[in-house]
Order: sequence, then C-alpha cells, then structure tokens
Amino acid sequence: MYTDITSIREAPEPSPDTSPSEQPAPARQSVDSNATCPNCGASGRGGSPCIQCFELIPSMAPATAGAVFAVLPSLRAVSLPRGRDVMVGRQSSIPEISTELELFDGVSRQHCILNIDTDTDTVTIRDPGSLNRTWVDDDDREIGDGELRRADLPVRIRLGQTAYLTITTEVTR
Repeated sequence: MYTDITSIREAPEPSPDTSPSEQPAPARQSVDSNATCPNCGASGRGGSPCIQCFELIPSMAPATAGAVFAVLPSLRAVSLPRGRDVMVGRQSSIPEISTELELFDGVSRQHCILNIDTDTDTVTIRDPGSLNRTWVDDDDREIGDGELRRADLPVRIRLGQTAYLTITTEVTR
C-alpha cells in the first residue's frame, strides 16, 4: 500500500493586466533527481514510480506529517497506522510485511506487536512469545513474553537473529 504524497499545482493564468515580470512562478515539486529504486536498483527520481518495475522510489524529503513507516530488510518502506496494534511476522496484519518476512526462517508467524502512539513519536513493542525473540536497538536484553518495551522513533527492531525493521517518521534513501 503506497500513498502518493506528491502533488503538482498549476500556476494561475496571468491576468491581462500583469506584466511578464509580475507573473507568479510555476509551482515546483520537490523530488530527488538521483535516487535508486529499492526494488530493482534502477536510477530514477525520488517520489516517483520506477520506470522499470513501477515501485515508488523513496524521496529524501521528510514524510507526510504524522506518517510512520516500517523500513523492511529490503529497504522497502511500508506505511504503518498510529494508535492501533500491528502484528509483525510471517502472518503480519500488513501483507507487504508478511510477504517479505516469509523469507526469514527465524521470524515467527506472530513475532511482535507494534503500536505507534497517536500523539508522540514513540512505539510500544510487545513480543507475544516468539521462538527466536525480539530486541530493540542495541539493547542486549530481549523482550520477554508479553513484556511491553517503549522506544522513541526512529527505532531499529531485530526479529530473531537476522531480520531487522526500522520504524521511522522519515523515509530516506
């Protein structure tokens, strides 16, 4: 699921009473002209679909206000809702996450539950009893069964021994 955050506004038509020097400049779209598609590696413009695989190429610009993203192991960014539990694992409540995490044997079907606060840039992480555990940032302490761990965004979450997610409000590439 991708949200198109780009928009181009048409410049208003100059009135007959306006000289060329007084005409408003056309609106410009902020994009990265030298970005790489995380899906196929083709060069393109950030904030635009890839010309080869049609995936959205992430922009260096900050995300839409209030938006939160999970950056998956492939560096693909997926939008996350605020204020609601999101199951992360091979049977995630978000299809893009489960499709990618199916590649990791050490990730449980229901590995951890995330809930991003509606008012602050914090996330609550709970491990419901995954076999290979969950860790937050560089903390050596694993999250225990049913334990709640709260962290400020951005945060890096390790699922098992080899899969990492970054939860962030900005998508950069």
